[in-house]
Amino acid sequence: MEKYQLLKHDYLDIVHPVSKINVRIFRIISLRPIENPFHGHIPAETIGGYVQGMHNLDINDESWLFHTSKVFGNAVVSLNTVVYDSAAIFEAATVGGSIIRDYSKIYGEAKILSSVFEGRCTVSGKSNVNASSIYNSCLIDGYATVIETTMKDGSMIRGSAKVSKSVLTDTCEIGGTANIINCNVGGRFVCMHGQHTNESLFDDIVLNIESGKSAE
Repeated sequence: MEKYQLLKHDYLDIVHPVSKINVRIFRIISLRPIENPFHGHIPAETIGGYVQGMHNLDINDESWLFHTSKVFGNAVVSLNTVVYDSAAIFEAATVGGSIIRDYSKIYGEAKILSSVFEGRCTVSGKSNVNASSIYNSCLIDGYATVIETTMKDGSMIRGSAKVSKSVLTDTCEIGGTANIINCNVGGRFVCMHGQHTNESLFDDIVLNIESGKSAE
């Protein structure tokens, strides 16, 4: 039995966030029960999110789109991924074995595998993210590689940076050709080159309590 079909009468005409051309996307409905390992049982005849075409959501596995989530362009969602809320995956991005929530956006030629995105995070360019948890307005772009890493609170990985087995918090930025391995990174720390291994890397704001101003 087929997994889902497009509801041709239930569609949205949206403006592509990058190219600004008009794109028509269609609501989906499940035709059989779906047993998703992240979400659980999804009954037949469940109304889902939106796709541009059948190529956007794998027809052979247990992936699913919920709420007003959107997948369009040449993007592909597979390997039991679940996409919730108003998250969007587009252009040539691929997402497998992951959970994508809230208003997170994944686009360009980004490749996501076995990861979690929550809270308006953005991944673009030719970034690769594997086995990582990304929360709260974080940004990954360029040719960045992120493996077994947790990002929170607006942290950024850009350029050709590589980050593995690390925790990034606050507004820290890793970019350029930096290579971060098994580190805790936070505050306003910025690194654009070199390798750091097994370190705590912080550049905190120091407050002047009497004046209420930050001391640089």
